Amino acid sequence: MSMHLAREVVKAFVPRRHRFALRRATLGLVHKGNSRFCRCCRSRVRRFRSFGHRKRENAQCPVCGALERDRAVSYYFDLHPGLLTGTRRVLHVAPERAIAYRLQRWDRRSYVSIDIEPGAADRVMDLTDLDFRDNSFDAVYCSNVLEHIDRDREAITEMRRVLTPFGWAMILVPLFGETTHEDLSIADPAERERLYGQPDHVRAYGIDVAERLAGCGFDVWVEQPARGLTQEEAEAQGVAPDEVVFLCKKPAPGEKPAARTLPGNFVPAYSRQPALRNRYTAAFYVNPPLERLREQEAPPSARRAGWG
Repeated sequence: MSMHLAREVVKAFVPRRHRFALRRATLGLVHKGNSRFCRCCRSRVRRFRSFGHRKRENAQCPVCGALERDRAVSYYFDLHPGLLTGTRRVLHVAPERAIAYRLQRWDRRSYVSIDIEPGAADRVMDLTDLDFRDNSFDAVYCSNVLEHIDRDREAITEMRRVLTPFGWAMILVPLFGETTHEDLSIADPAERERLYGQPDHVRAYGIDVAERLAGCGFDVWVEQPARGLTQEEAEAQGVAPDEVVFLCKKPAPGEKPAARTLPGNFVPAYSRQPALRNRYTAAFYVNPPLERLREQEAPPSARRAGWG
């Protein structure tokens, strides 16, 4: 039986909600090994595949398709299970299959995905103009999307609008140093690739994107999920120790932004200047290494929201 025919048979007879589990079980046997472990699908495989516009080695899980950032996020969810167990309704932007499986595990009915491309998600929608009421979701997950959007502040503001008070948004973007560089007048794909890494990117974000998120009304935590892993552990799990996740909380109505910053020793390696941290008008948190994350006390509003 050809691979194409096998796919058609699966589509015809296996409900969509069960296809990923079937794929995971089948490919898990085909690629079974002990060299690599995927945090997303829990598969142990011989190797991860190369992936990317500019090929990266040890990047993509052959079973679930998860990339380095997906596995880092899944590791973060493992460390902070309260993020998901305390969440009722989730909006997933430009859904990655491996992360979608993780977000749907608690309750498939509470999960909604959107994408600008037809057929890529539950609903076709523009992130800068969401067709949802205010306070519709407890969580939003948005990974490697904002760098494709001209009006990224509008997209950030829309994500905040549809979140409930104390709701969280997990936002990932490719980072290039400390300062964001953008010129929306540049339309040439080759020039965009030279400046921003890919022809469909409209900017190259720096760590100061946290200021942009805070300026749109979020309290912002800057996390490095895999920072506590040894080099050997990071390589075996296919994650980048310097992968950065922006965890953003929507304050309650009338709640003043938090006004503390954790010690500078815990600032990401490319953002150690105190001047950069002190510029932030809303909360800018930088968490300590992962071996201390479980001991760290979340802010009162976060505890009320059931954060891990």
